[in-house]
Amino acid sequence: MRSRNEPTLNPFSPDLPVAPHLLAGREEALSQIEAALRATALGKPSHLLIVSDPWLGKTSLALRAERLAQGLKSIEASPDVASTRFTPVFCSVGACTSLMQVCNVIINETARRQGTYYASLIKRLLRRINGLKLGPFGIELEASKEIRGAAVSSFPHVFADVLSASNGGCDEHHVFLLILDEVRNIARISGVALLLKALIELLSKEHPSKAVLLMTANPADVEMLCSQDDSFASMFTSIRLGLLTGLEVAELLTLTPRCGRPSKVFTDDAIDLIATLSAGYPGFVQQIGQAAFELCPGPLIDVSVVKRALYGTRCTKGALASVADKHFRHLLDLEPVYARILDVIDRADSPVTSIYVKKAIPKIKNLGPYLRKLMNRSAIRKLGPSSRPRYAVAAPIVSLWLHLQRVVRNRTSR
Repeated sequence: MRSRNEPTLNPFSPDLPVAPHLLAGREEALSQIEAALRATALGKPSHLLIVSDPWLGKTSLALRAERLAQGLKSIEASPDVASTRFTPVFCSVGACTSLMQVCNVIINETARRQGTYYASLIKRLLRRINGLKLGPFGIELEASKEIRGAAVSSFPHVFADVLSASNGGCDEHHVFLLILDEVRNIARISGVALLLKALIELLSKEHPSKAVLLMTANPADVEMLCSQDDSFASMFTSIRLGLLTGLEVAELLTLTPRCGRPSKVFTDDAIDLIATLSAGYPGFVQQIGQAAFELCPGPLIDVSVVKRALYGTRCTKGALASVADKHFRHLLDLEPVYARILDVIDRADSPVTSIYVKKAIPKIKNLGPYLRKLMNRSAIRKLGPSSRPRYAVAAPIVSLWLHLQRVVRNRTSR
């Protein structure tokens, strides 16, 4: 029997990336990442772009890719190389606001992974271009206007030098997996697409078996990068993450609670209910799983616990309220007619015209103000020419909100 003083651990993490060993599904994506690493080791680089809307697990997959590279077994790269070592370099660039900062993060994280070669690497880099200096936190690119442009333009060659230092005279071949995560801010920095393109082209030409670049991005980020350079996306193999399947939700809910303290198990009907409620959004599965794990006093989490987890108790905030605070606050005070308009747009197979919405809801005489308010709330977006615009739900997270409106009362009242 567990002591009251024994520490507990809730293994669900709706607000943080999933621990690599708890990532459920995504087997096809992981196979593509492994294939790209192996192809690069053989001199045929394949760079990867993980694309999905928010809350579908891009960062979680990137962290799993990092772990995959760490554990990937050596392969024969060429007759002259005994084996291959894969080294991941995870760069979270979400705080970067300039090209200089992007270069700083990538160079320092890559150099940090060099181990015993770090000291000699810094000396080599400092000799490479004017504008590099050794600061208290590693290599820094000086920010003065006179040398800023030269330093950034030299960055691809500096990075190539970092990779060249990896072998250090040993027989082992070294392949880096460079992961750029949280690129929303940098996608809006002028010139970043050209910088990354130059890096990829240089590596492909001079070091084709040295590095794989893996980026995570929202569709809007990709559009911004392609607006800087039309050919940007063509340099990558795209991996598009969709919603979890029912089997993947079941895998998540089977694997995760077993790693908690104390270990717990969801019943089959509880898993089915969560799969229906979540509509395949891993973030909402994590949200309701976290609340259910906390509320369940015993080892078995059944449907009754899931229903309490959905709405919450006096002491525990429910999954619905938690996700509403984070994602749906801008929709909660809308009148019912707005939910009806959104529902019509969401259920359509493709973007719809205002005429389509009027036919579905004939009682609305003047639809324009309603559509404008929904656009101002970022609930829908307008597409096509201004003479005949079409409307679509702005983000899949809005579709989840609409889905919950449709199913929660009906399913949980049984």
